[in-house]
Amino acid sequence: MVYGADAAFNWSCRNEHGLGARMPCAIQALTGKCHGGGGGCRTCDAQAARNPPTPVPTGLVARVKAACSEPTASMITGA
Repeated sequence: MVYGADAAFNWSCRNEHGLGARMPCAIQALTGKCHGGGGGCRTCDAQAARNPPTPVPTGLVARVKAACSEPTASMITGA
Protein backbone atom coordinates (compact mmCIF):
# COMPACT_ATOMS: atom_id res chain seq x y z
CA MET A 1 0.00 0.00 0.00
CA VAL A 2 1.25 3.43 -0.80
CA TYR A 3 2.01 5.66 2.17
CA GLY A 4 -0.19 8.53 0.95
CA ALA A 5 -3.38 6.45 1.06
CA ASP A 6 -2.55 5.27 4.61
CA ALA A 7 -1.79 8.82 5.71
CA ALA A 8 -5.00 10.18 4.18
CA PHE A 9 -7.04 7.47 5.89
CA ASN A 10 -5.40 8.08 9.28
CA TRP A 11 -5.67 11.87 9.02
CA SER A 12 -9.37 11.64 8.13
CA CYS A 13 -10.05 9.24 11.02
CA ARG A 14 -8.31 11.59 13.45
CA ASN A 15 -10.33 14.49 12.05
CA GLU A 16 -13.58 12.52 12.52
CA HIS A 17 -12.91 10.84 15.88
CA GLY A 18 -10.49 13.24 17.58
CA LEU A 19 -6.83 12.97 18.50
CA GLY A 20 -7.35 10.69 21.52
CA ALA A 21 -9.38 8.00 19.73
CA ARG A 22 -8.03 4.57 18.90
CA MET A 23 -7.99 4.36 15.13
CA PRO A 24 -9.00 1.46 12.91
CA CYS A 25 -6.16 -0.13 10.93
CA ALA A 26 -5.74 1.74 7.64
CA ILE A 27 -4.40 -1.34 5.82
CA GLN A 28 -7.27 -3.51 7.07
CA ALA A 29 -9.86 -0.92 6.06
CA LEU A 30 -8.34 -0.20 2.65
CA THR A 31 -7.36 -3.69 1.51
CA GLY A 32 -9.48 -6.03 3.62
CA LYS A 33 -6.52 -7.68 5.34
CA CYS A 34 -3.90 -6.50 7.77
CA HIS A 35 -0.28 -7.03 6.87
CA GLY A 36 0.91 -7.25 10.49
CA GLY A 37 2.80 -10.34 11.53
CA GLY A 38 1.25 -13.01 13.73
CA GLY A 39 -2.39 -12.39 12.88
CA GLY A 40 -2.54 -8.63 13.05
CA CYS A 41 -0.85 -5.40 13.96
CA ARG A 42 -1.03 -3.51 17.26
CA THR A 43 -3.83 -1.35 15.83
CA CYS A 44 -5.92 -4.40 14.88
CA ASP A 45 -5.22 -6.03 18.25
CA ALA A 46 -6.30 -2.85 20.07
CA GLN A 47 -9.47 -2.60 17.96
CA ALA A 48 -10.31 -6.25 18.68
CA ALA A 49 -10.11 -5.52 22.41
CA ARG A 50 -12.47 -2.49 22.17
CA ASN A 51 -16.18 -2.96 22.63
CA PRO A 52 -17.39 -1.57 20.31
CA PRO A 53 -14.42 -0.99 18.01
CA THR A 54 -13.86 2.51 16.61
CA PRO A 55 -15.79 2.60 13.33
CA VAL A 56 -14.37 3.60 9.98
CA PRO A 57 -16.10 6.88 9.07
CA THR A 58 -18.87 6.35 6.51
CA GLY A 59 -17.61 6.71 2.96
CA LEU A 60 -13.98 7.28 3.97
CA VAL A 61 -12.51 4.35 2.05
CA ALA A 62 -14.33 5.44 -1.12
CA ARG A 63 -13.11 9.04 -0.69
CA VAL A 64 -9.50 7.92 -0.21
CA LYS A 65 -9.75 5.61 -3.23
CA ALA A 66 -11.18 8.41 -5.40
CA ALA A 67 -8.27 10.68 -4.49
CA CYS A 68 -5.59 8.13 -5.41
CA SER A 69 -3.82 7.49 -8.67
CA GLU A 70 -5.10 4.51 -10.67
CA PRO A 71 -2.29 2.12 -9.58
CA THR A 72 -2.91 2.92 -5.91
CA ALA A 73 -6.70 2.89 -6.27
CA SER A 74 -6.51 -0.59 -7.77
CA MET A 75 -4.94 -1.86 -4.52
CA ILE A 76 -7.86 -0.53 -2.44
CA THR A 77 -10.52 -3.20 -2.25
CA GLY A 78 -12.39 -2.03 0.84
CA ALA A 79 -14.54 0.52 -1.04
